[in-house]
Amino acid sequence: MSIFTSMNGFLGASRTPEGCSQRVQTALVPPACWFPPSPFFMKLNVDASWVATSKCGYAGIVVRNHEGNFVAAKRVQICAPNVAAAEASTILLGCDLASSLGLDRIIVEFDSKENIYNLVNASSSGS
Repeated sequence: MSIFTSMNGFLGASRTPEGCSQRVQTALVPPACWFPPSPFFMKLNVDASWVATSKCGYAGIVVRNHEGNFVAAKRVQICAPNVAAAEASTILLGCDLASSLGLDRIIVEFDSKENIYNLVNASSSGS
């Protein structure tokens, strides 16, 4: 799958789906809706918890199929210098899990605004 195809999928998934609340998202308000991926794809949901005093936390990873059925999950203790690094590590751990399962058509869903910004800007600058 090309990077162009992947980025189009990412940008499409970033839009608010029909039927979902248009409310402003904050760190304390979870997304209003979850939709399963298109057929032939798996959805990888990842999130990290992180404690500033210990610089450690946990990565949570869940994989579901196009019917919304559970496929796999994993929890890993992580240490990182900041919350953005913890979230980025969690994204990579999720991709590693998908790879170990032989999944090559995945949609990655996460809530780290800083990492989303970095991915979008890296793709537009050619990095």
